[in-house]
Amino acid sequence: MPSLRHRSPTNPLQVGLLDPDPQHRDTETNQRWVLNNNGPIRSSKGVCIDAGNNPGNGTPLKVWQCYNNYQPQNWVNSNGAIRLQNTNLCIDVPGGDNRNGARLQLWQCTGSDNQRVSF
Repeated sequence: MPSLRHRSPTNPLQVGLLDPDPQHRDTETNQRWVLNNNGPIRSSKGVCIDAGNNPGNGTPLKVWQCYNNYQPQNWVNSNGAIRLQNTNLCIDVPGGDNRNGARLQLWQCTGSDNQRVSF
């Protein structure tokens, strides 16, 4: 199953999918994320997944500096989907495209398979 990864070398970094490559340890490290329920999704590199200041359907997810109690970085595990806290917006793979490089977005939570995320 593809996993989350830093997508772009510019700031903000976009979040996309990448199949793990056991021969590239740095790539593997960039794919380690932890979700603490009702909190941020943090990478092993010390950054967080951020929904931006005006989240809505189609908002691309980005990697950004972590901030304490910052609404655009607070997530909830909601029955297998990851929902932005205090919203009905979930992490979504547009069109269910789970190929390498697919960028992640927010979308109204529907319970569909393209909103199922595992850590």
